[in-house]
Amino acid sequence: MNSLALRWVGAILVTLFVVDDASTQEPTRTAEQLQEAFDAAPLKFAFKGGANGDENLELVDQPLLNWSNPERRTPAGAVYIWTLYGRPEVAMSLYPNNAVIDQEFQSLSLHSLQARVEGLSVWNPKEPGVEMKSLKSDAPPVSSKPARLRQMRNLAREFTAQLIPPGKTIPLRMLPSPLYRYASDRSPKIIDGTIFTFVQGTDPEVLLLIEAVADSDGETSWRYGLARMSMVPMEVLHKDQSVWKVDWAHQSYSTPYKVIPGE
Repeated sequence: MNSLALRWVGAILVTLFVVDDASTQEPTRTAEQLQEAFDAAPLKFAFKGGANGDENLELVDQPLLNWSNPERRTPAGAVYIWTLYGRPEVAMSLYPNNAVIDQEFQSLSLHSLQARVEGLSVWNPKEPGVEMKSLKSDAPPVSSKPARLRQMRNLAREFTAQLIPPGKTIPLRMLPSPLYRYASDRSPKIIDGTIFTFVQGTDPEVLLLIEAVADSDGETSWRYGLARMSMVPMEVLHKDQSVWKVDWAHQSYSTPYKVIPGE
């Protein structure tokens, strides 16, 4: 075969390879398409919770955070929550996984939950998703809302968090502003509450809830709770003392943490 023929054959083979390779690659979604998919995903879920498990949770329809994680090559993600009487009960993080949008859920409830899609139960965590613990402080919650936020920021800075996969320690960064601020008249009354987050990139890995609560006598105090937003082992320290440590996430229909593959 002469050189001209060889060049023609080579060009045809390259063209065929490129066409075949392009046909097998998943189309890349634009930022606008991803945001549309993120905004649509929470609307499919209906949650019930509360002490008796029969109260409808309310979706906060705007994302609390739009994030990315260069370490994991995740270009975009978004965090949403559902509330009951003002208090956050469920956190949902969305992110692309090849052609689908994965849906990562974490219960923040003090009770069991039920999630349904088109009437079908898809997630039913039986245990509370977060344990609220007393947080000692020399300064009780003050009456001024702006001053309380400063107090909660200072309390949050007393915590540090890290991912601890086998053989590694990966420090996480706390975002300086809370993802969400809330209050609730239910017992115990939550005078003020915030969700802070520890991130990789800007991807939430750990959620830290700090609440100013009042008992039946009107006495006020601080409490905190921790929840994972990653399946990786992790640890949280308070004033350099370990207060929370979890292994690889076990996931099932009834666990407080679960990733549900999307569409």
